[in-house]
Amino acid sequence: MTKHKVLSCLIQINDNLIFEHYKNHKEKDTLQHINSVTKSVLSILYGIAIKRGYPIDLDEPIYNYYPEYKDFSEDIQKQKITIRHLLTMTPGFDWPELAVGIFLAPYVFQEDPVGFILNRKLAHPPGTKMN
Repeated sequence: MTKHKVLSCLIQINDNLIFEHYKNHKEKDTLQHINSVTKSVLSILYGIAIKRGYPIDLDEPIYNYYPEYKDFSEDIQKQKITIRHLLTMTPGFDWPELAVGIFLAPYVFQEDPVGFILNRKLAHPPGTKMN
């Protein structure tokens, strides 16, 4: 298991930087990897919305949010992917890039990143393996 060190931490509310810490001065000007931060923040926001009573169903299929992509695949397994699967990193999509150590996802360079992801093959049935 790889251990990661916290090299910097910045907390901002609206346009105000309220906390800033760096392990050393070099880290201030160094880009940091923030893999999974967006997923973590989104998970927190979903939790807040649920607590406030918004009608959120984490088990709703994601295709309900992207009807324009239903033509991308006839795959019944893909139609079972839910919000919960995305938040737990278990949708089942194949990411062969990770096996060779490429951590910058190829969808970043796509004109249509959502379509690129939804059109990927599944390596596992949704909900069965974290990737």
